[in-house]
Amino acid sequence: MVTTNGAYNDDTCDDNDPRHRHQHQHQQEIEATVSEEEVVASTMPIPSPTSASTTTASTATTRRRGFVRNLVELPKAELHIHLEGAMRRTTLVELCAKYSITPVPPDTAHQRFEDFSAFVEVYIAACNCLREESDIYRLVFEIAHDLQQQNVTWVEIAPSLTFYQERFGGFAPTLQVLAAAAEAAEVATGVGFGFIISIERQLGVYAAEQLANIVAQQTQPQPQAAAAGTEEESSPSSSLLPLLQICGRPAIVGFGLHGPEEKNPPSQFTKAFHIACGRSTNTQTSTLVSVPHAGEIAPSLGQGAQSVIDAVTLLRANRIGHGVLAYGNDAAMTLLENNNTNICLDVCVSSNYYLRVVPSLHEHPLPLFLKKEIPCTINSDDPLLFGCTILSEYELCRAELQMEDRILAQCARYSFQYSCAPEHIKTMNIQNIDRWLASTL
Repeated sequence: MVTTNGAYNDDTCDDNDPRHRHQHQHQQEIEATVSEEEVVASTMPIPSPTSASTTTASTATTRRRGFVRNLVELPKAELHIHLEGAMRRTTLVELCAKYSITPVPPDTAHQRFEDFSAFVEVYIAACNCLREESDIYRLVFEIAHDLQQQNVTWVEIAPSLTFYQERFGGFAPTLQVLAAAAEAAEVATGVGFGFIISIERQLGVYAAEQLANIVAQQTQPQPQAAAAGTEEESSPSSSLLPLLQICGRPAIVGFGLHGPEEKNPPSQFTKAFHIACGRSTNTQTSTLVSVPHAGEIAPSLGQGAQSVIDAVTLLRANRIGHGVLAYGNDAAMTLLENNNTNICLDVCVSSNYYLRVVPSLHEHPLPLFLKKEIPCTINSDDPLLFGCTILSEYELCRAELQMEDRILAQCARYSFQYSCAPEHIKTMNIQNIDRWLASTL
């Protein structure tokens, strides 16, 4: 049942959270050796969601015996992850101590949120810990290292600059620090970076269009430079953003829409997306992809599916963050199934469960979207808040949603096909995904 905030009623939920059996399993997989005698994933015994006897140790032993492919070895791109929400818990605690921030935000890993406001409170607390350039470098390097350990070779990460950019001199200087940190981290770890700059819905339409204009200067063809001494020449955004790159590529790859969906439907941000992505007509003058969040929490009662429709038709989305409330709505599903729209859903299963978008893990519509041949990727969203990683999400989809390895491999392919990664990165990783899938045949 859908409640007034667009989430499902939780009255029928089992209090036993099956996520707990899978949260630390990925560390064993990192160390596990795949047997040469592996068999196809269809022979894998799926653990019962209500069983308390299935332990991490026994599962790891089963995997070492070769019943399933090693998910660590599956190449992945992560397309739906928030920079500050990917901070390590230990780093959050240490930075709070460094800056005498009290009380330390609660550890919300593996806990269900009663509403979106509680989630925002913890997220903003993480943003408040970023006060020096060294903090940003630490955050970016730790994220890159964590992703490297999970065989993630490309990430499109969304910073929430609004909450701390003034400490670093404004939007453009903060983004420069982030880009420099990302380039250094990419060189050190091999994980490729791109940034998705996003509107914060709660700040309103005017702020959204201001941000869109600044971002457009980085990605759209610009008129000839203004004469010396003009206002355009002296603008920090116009002078700094065009130089912003990561390893010779544009640092900004996408334009997004974040923040509370309630009372903030996609439609009111149409102009901002047209400015940033150059899509006021059917022609496109920008290299930016449109990647709004939609279909997570309904903007108003019963409007969750409509938010997905508006994201596609008004914001001209290439990918949609979440989109799960489209399931069951004929108009939204028809739109997503249309090959001409070619929309990918960047899905976050644990996030949807912990924010009560779905009543239980087993009722998540991800497998049903895929059965309809709607492209979907698997992502972690906010590891700090939910206690998950992209690797644990793949494990969760295998164990709880009973997704076979060929389906998991297809999600991994989608993660590169719909990414903004350079073509050689896409090609190499898709070939390696195919090798992973063929390795036990």
